[in-house]
Amino acid sequence: MASIIDCGRPHALGGGPEDWPVLLTEVNTDQADLLKNLHHLCDWVITADRNAGLEYFDSPRDLPLVYDAYIIDCVPERDDLGFLQLITSTSSFDEVRHLLDSALSEMGLSASQRNCEFLLNALRAVSGRLALRLAGLGHTPQEMIAVALVHRHCAQANDTDKVWLPLDEGFFIPLDDVPELFREPGKTPAGSEQRADLLYISAPKRSGLRITFIEVKFRRYLKTARAPDLAATMEQQIDTSCRRWEQLFGSKTSNLEKTVNRAWLARILRFYARKGRRHTLSEDAFQRALREIDRMVKKETDPPALGELQRAGFVFCPEYHGQQPAEIGHGGEAQLWLFGPAILPESSIPLIPASTPSSGEGKLPSVNPEISLSLDSIGAVSPATAPTTIEPATSLRAAEIVLGHRESGDDPVIWQASIKANPHLMILGLPGMGKTTCLINLCRQLATQDITPIIFSYHQDIDEKLTAQLAELPLVVRYAGLGFNPLQIEGDAPTAYIDNVRLPDLAP
Repeated sequence: MASIIDCGRPHALGGGPEDWPVLLTEVNTDQADLLKNLHHLCDWVITADRNAGLEYFDSPRDLPLVYDAYIIDCVPERDDLGFLQLITSTSSFDEVRHLLDSALSEMGLSASQRNCEFLLNALRAVSGRLALRLAGLGHTPQEMIAVALVHRHCAQANDTDKVWLPLDEGFFIPLDDVPELFREPGKTPAGSEQRADLLYISAPKRSGLRITFIEVKFRRYLKTARAPDLAATMEQQIDTSCRRWEQLFGSKTSNLEKTVNRAWLARILRFYARKGRRHTLSEDAFQRALREIDRMVKKETDPPALGELQRAGFVFCPEYHGQQPAEIGHGGEAQLWLFGPAILPESSIPLIPASTPSSGEGKLPSVNPEISLSLDSIGAVSPATAPTTIEPATSLRAAEIVLGHRESGDDPVIWQASIKANPHLMILGLPGMGKTTCLINLCRQLATQDITPIIFSYHQDIDEKLTAQLAELPLVVRYAGLGFNPLQIEGDAPTAYIDNVRLPDLAP
């Protein structure tokens, strides 16, 4: 299956004095059928070979049909295997997709086939081992989904993005794939967990290698996603990896150790640079990275020092409905960002382009700040770079309802009401805090965007105020003498909440 070019004189094959003999692995039709049958008969296939042909399985650009047929786990050459390359592969996608289904359902997200394929392909682009970790315990599957979403955002980013790291200019290294590199001497595998999740490597023009340590977390609720202890933990994990980097390449390391560590690092960097080129890395960025890696091995340049390392962290929270990530202020060196599931193909959060104010439109009314802030804490709303004027709604876009402004007075708090989801809003507060005023403002904004609110009212003051302010509505629905409160559950039967909302017979 492999043909080897072995020649002491490369120029005899048409190359120049700087060229080297190369090793080429090819798979013909018969051998491809043999691999297909082998995977059909076996759930898992383990290949240990110096010429294993990783590129055959992991080339979505050149061999998309083969790439779509297998899940592989392959890491750089390991010292305990000598010169062998170890590849674990499977064509059994059903079990992995089932794991994704379960994890998405627990996160409150759509477990559709499109979402599962979207996330699985992203994980495989980072590392096949991460896809296999979906079978892990605890929050491991959710953490892997968060890593997949970070990859998807970075794959769509460009070099001007201030949050995401563009994958056409750099590539990821999952540190779980190379634990020996970032495990302190004498530490057991169980004691090496305090490290970052990813390395982002890029080679900007005339800037040498740029290294970014990245930590990715998942939190189900907004309150815990913004918790100070989570930010402190992420900062600590990133800092631990940066300190380990200093131990490997810092000024206190002997020249002999640095030489060995450079060669080790270069082997890992080349492996993932080639993987990046097979997926999203541009050819120009790939060649720049290889040149900088060669310069580092030849000691023409040093690896980035501790003070030159970049630090970033991302927290994925399904309750965060913002279209853009929100920075988490914590006072540390790393930039931490909170993001939600809007990038998923089938998400309950509509992707809405920013609208432009038009002439003649009035300012949106502000509401009681205590109410808007309490709503933000339960994830019903999102901070937004939102329009400051009202625009008529259409059936293809959500209505953007301003609930208020944050304490700074600059950022509006937006509720996006759309038929793509099942929008509900609960407003809680003591008497006199402004609940009625808030409801009236919401109704006025809905009416301005051609959405007619239906009010089940039990207070005369809201009836009078609504009648005065929304008299121009073309349709007014009144159910006089409704006879029950739809928010009050009567009885303790298992279906009491359903029995409660059955309307009595109403005269036409």
